[in-house]
Amino acid sequence: LTAVQDKYALLTNVRTQFYTVLADQRRVEVLTRMADLAKQAVEAGEKKQKAGDAARSDVLLLEADYRRVLANLKSAQAILDGDRKQLAAVVGMPGLVDRPVAGELAGAYPRFDEDRLVGYVAEDD
Repeated sequence: LTAVQDKYALLTNVRTQFYTVLADQRRVEVLTRMADLAKQAVEAGEKKQKAGDAARSDVLLLEADYRRVLANLKSAQAILDGDRKQLAAVVGMPGLVDRPVAGELAGAYPRFDEDRLVGYVAEDD
């Protein structure tokens, strides 16, 4: 009974960490897009200021927003890196996840070769 419980606990941990990494990736993607848009807004604000259509304070607000988004992006990237390492640790293969994982946040669970995964983990013990 314990082996079966351990198998399902392992699979649950892998799935949980997989979806954590997947969500982290989506967050980085969204923040990257937001950073691009914020940079464009700063550039547009600077052009409007040069043309006399915007005040310096407006441009400063846009710059502050841009810096805030960049800080959030940097934080999200660090979280993603840590969660990728944690996923590799759960699976028992450090360095396994060094590129984006594929999947959808909504829908069916990804399919794992459960026997192979359990067999691999059991070999190390």
